[in-house]
Amino acid sequence: GKPNQLNRPWRLYVDKQGGVYVVDRNNARVQRWGPDGHSVTVAGGNGSGPGLSQLDQPVDVHVLEGGDVFVSDRANHRVVRWRKGATEGQVVAGGCGFGADLSQLACPGGLHVTEEGVIYISDEANNRVMRWKPDSHQGQIVAGGQGAGGHPAQLYHPLGLWVSDNEDCLMVADSLGYRVQKFRLCSDDVPQLLEADTIAGLTCKPGSDAGQLGQPMTVQVADHGALFVADSDNSRVQ
Repeated sequence: GKPNQLNRPWRLYVDKQGGVYVVDRNNARVQRWGPDGHSVTVAGGNGSGPGLSQLDQPVDVHVLEGGDVFVSDRANHRVVRWRKGATEGQVVAGGCGFGADLSQLACPGGLHVTEEGVIYISDEANNRVMRWKPDSHQGQIVAGGQGAGGHPAQLYHPLGLWVSDNEDCLMVADSLGYRVQKFRLCSDDVPQLLEADTIAGLTCKPGSDAGQLGQPMTVQVADHGALFVADSDNSRVQ
């Protein structure tokens, strides 16, 4: 696609300068639109593939204040960091093939990165959320990882996520659990079996009533605490 075109845009991120970063999934790239309307490729754009200059089915993006771009590179089962102006990325999570080891990811989706470079990633096919610290060779399970299901300690194909500024709260759009789960995070490195509270939807009961969800895709919490959910199968935002 041309710089001013998109093909199946998937997620976006808006920086403090008004720049809009769009995951251009079928073009295997991330595009940034400046306030002047000019578009530039900031990650990928060299065809689909596993190379460090490539992406394959990117699905989410997060940008740090300095301009570094983090991409959830789904079909390559990795998270890639593209420094401002770089022509290729650096693998910062996963990248060891599809799998369930702590060094692996399996179809990563929703992404959040702190200014310190700590990565939170929904590991969809492993039904868990992982936390990767800078320069780590493996991640830590911070939610799920107990198999697919509707128990409070389980996730069922988690997608979008939201992390509070002080990293003590995690919200997960649990797509095939048809719910949004709220986890209280621990700051230490000791893995714990965390149970969540369901704050939207009915566990494993999809529907279109006001209290139900149909495959929630993304979740966002506003500054005043209101919860917003992209309710995909019901074609609505709640």
